[in-house]
Amino acid sequence: MKSAETVKVPGQRGEQLLDAAVRYAEERHWDVCPGTWLEADGGTERCSCGDADCAAPGAHPAGPDWAGQATGSGAAARRMWSRHPKASILLPTGRAFDAIDVPESAGFLALARMERMGLPLGPVTCTPDRRMHFFV
Repeated sequence: MKSAETVKVPGQRGEQLLDAAVRYAEERHWDVCPGTWLEADGGTERCSCGDADCAAPGAHPAGPDWAGQATGSGAAARRMWSRHPKASILLPTGRAFDAIDVPESAGFLALARMERMGLPLGPVTCTPDRRMHFFV
Protein backbone atom coordinates (compact mmCIF):
# COMPACT_ATOMS: atom_id res chain seq x y z
CA MET A 1 0.00 0.00 0.00
CA LYS A 2 1.61 3.23 -1.10
CA SER A 3 -0.63 5.91 0.39
CA ALA A 4 -4.15 7.21 0.63
CA GLU A 5 -5.61 10.23 -1.07
CA THR A 6 -8.22 12.21 0.83
CA VAL A 7 -11.32 13.37 -0.96
CA LYS A 8 -13.31 16.36 0.33
CA VAL A 9 -16.97 16.66 -0.68
CA PRO A 10 -18.58 20.11 -0.27
CA GLY A 11 -22.13 20.78 0.93
CA GLN A 12 -24.06 18.79 3.52
CA ARG A 13 -21.09 16.86 4.70
CA GLY A 14 -22.47 13.78 6.44
CA GLU A 15 -25.03 12.67 3.91
CA GLN A 16 -22.98 13.66 0.87
CA LEU A 17 -19.86 11.95 2.22
CA LEU A 18 -21.79 8.73 2.81
CA ASP A 19 -23.32 8.90 -0.68
CA ALA A 20 -19.96 9.68 -2.29
CA ALA A 21 -18.20 6.83 -0.48
CA VAL A 22 -20.90 4.36 -1.53
CA ARG A 23 -20.82 5.68 -5.11
CA TYR A 24 -17.01 5.33 -5.31
CA ALA A 25 -17.26 1.73 -4.10
CA GLU A 26 -20.25 0.65 -6.20
CA GLU A 27 -19.87 2.63 -9.42
CA ARG A 28 -16.11 3.09 -9.73
CA HIS A 29 -15.08 -0.10 -7.90
CA TRP A 30 -12.66 1.86 -5.72
CA ASP A 31 -11.80 0.82 -2.18
CA VAL A 32 -12.73 3.45 0.40
CA CYS A 33 -11.92 3.95 4.07
CA PRO A 34 -13.05 6.62 6.54
CA GLY A 35 -10.42 9.10 7.66
CA THR A 36 -10.32 11.89 10.23
CA TRP A 37 -12.52 14.99 10.09
CA LEU A 38 -12.58 18.53 11.42
CA GLU A 39 -14.44 19.33 14.64
CA ALA A 40 -15.48 22.75 15.93
CA ASP A 41 -13.58 23.72 19.07
CA GLY A 42 -14.31 27.15 20.54
CA GLY A 43 -14.49 29.04 17.26
CA THR A 44 -11.67 27.11 15.60
CA GLU A 45 -11.47 23.72 13.96
CA ARG A 46 -9.32 20.84 15.14
CA CYS A 47 -8.67 17.37 13.83
CA SER A 48 -10.77 14.52 15.19
CA CYS A 49 -7.52 12.63 15.97
CA GLY A 50 -7.08 14.86 19.03
CA ASP A 51 -3.52 15.96 18.18
CA ALA A 52 -3.35 19.74 18.68
CA ASP A 53 -0.36 19.89 16.29
CA CYS A 54 -1.84 17.60 13.63
CA ALA A 55 0.04 18.06 10.34
CA ALA A 56 -2.99 17.18 8.16
CA PRO A 57 -6.14 18.15 10.09
CA GLY A 58 -9.15 16.18 8.90
CA ALA A 59 -7.23 14.60 6.04
CA HIS A 60 -5.43 11.47 7.22
CA PRO A 61 -6.23 7.90 8.28
CA ALA A 62 -8.07 7.58 11.57
CA GLY A 63 -6.19 4.48 12.67
CA PRO A 64 -3.17 2.34 11.90
CA ASP A 65 -5.15 -0.41 10.11
CA TRP A 66 -6.83 1.89 7.58
CA ALA A 67 -5.52 -0.15 4.62
CA GLY A 68 -7.02 -3.34 6.06
CA GLN A 69 -10.36 -1.63 6.67
CA ALA A 70 -10.64 -0.25 3.13
CA THR A 71 -13.53 -1.82 1.27
CA GLY A 72 -15.03 -1.90 -2.19
CA SER A 73 -18.42 -2.90 -0.79
CA GLY A 74 -21.13 -0.24 -0.94
CA ALA A 75 -22.94 -1.84 2.01
CA ALA A 76 -19.78 -1.83 4.14
CA ALA A 77 -19.06 1.80 3.17
CA ARG A 78 -22.61 2.75 4.15
CA ARG A 79 -22.10 1.12 7.58
CA MET A 80 -18.74 2.87 8.13
CA TRP A 81 -20.03 6.36 7.23
CA SER A 82 -23.24 5.80 9.20
CA ARG A 83 -21.03 5.38 12.29
CA HIS A 84 -18.77 8.36 11.39
CA PRO A 85 -20.78 10.65 9.05
CA LYS A 86 -18.18 13.46 9.06
CA ALA A 87 -15.24 11.18 8.18
CA SER A 88 -13.19 12.19 5.16
CA ILE A 89 -13.02 9.65 2.35
CA LEU A 90 -9.67 7.90 1.92
CA LEU A 91 -8.95 6.29 -1.42
CA PRO A 92 -6.03 3.85 -1.10
CA THR A 93 -3.68 4.14 -4.05
CA GLY A 94 -1.96 1.15 -5.59
CA ARG A 95 -5.15 -0.90 -5.87
CA ALA A 96 -7.52 0.38 -8.58
CA PHE A 97 -5.44 3.47 -9.41
CA ASP A 98 -2.34 5.42 -8.48
CA ALA A 99 -1.83 9.13 -7.94
CA ILE A 100 1.04 11.08 -9.43
CA ASP A 101 2.07 13.89 -7.07
CA VAL A 102 3.63 16.93 -8.78
CA PRO A 103 4.29 20.59 -7.97
CA GLU A 104 1.33 22.79 -8.85
CA SER A 105 3.21 24.68 -11.59
CA ALA A 106 4.15 21.44 -13.37
CA GLY A 107 0.61 20.14 -12.94
CA PHE A 108 -0.99 23.15 -14.62
CA LEU A 109 1.49 22.91 -17.50
CA ALA A 110 0.70 19.21 -17.89
CA LEU A 111 -3.06 19.86 -17.86
CA ALA A 112 -2.71 22.54 -20.56
CA ARG A 113 -0.61 20.25 -22.74
CA MET A 114 -2.96 17.29 -22.28
CA GLU A 115 -5.90 19.49 -23.24
CA ARG A 116 -4.09 20.77 -26.38
CA MET A 117 -3.32 17.17 -27.35
CA GLY A 118 -6.97 16.18 -26.91
CA LEU A 119 -6.13 13.61 -24.24
CA PRO A 120 -8.88 12.63 -21.81
CA LEU A 121 -8.43 14.24 -18.41
CA GLY A 122 -9.03 12.14 -15.32
CA PRO A 123 -9.54 13.32 -11.75
CA VAL A 124 -6.97 15.86 -10.53
CA THR A 125 -6.79 17.44 -7.07
CA CYS A 126 -4.98 20.52 -5.79
CA THR A 127 -3.65 20.60 -2.24
CA PRO A 128 -3.23 23.59 0.10
CA ASP A 129 0.55 23.15 -0.10
CA ARG A 130 0.56 23.81 -3.87
CA ARG A 131 0.79 20.21 -5.07
CA MET A 132 -1.39 18.43 -7.60
CA HIS A 133 -2.41 14.76 -7.68
CA PHE A 134 -3.22 13.15 -11.01
CA PHE A 135 -5.28 9.99 -10.50
CA VAL A 136 -4.24 7.38 -13.09
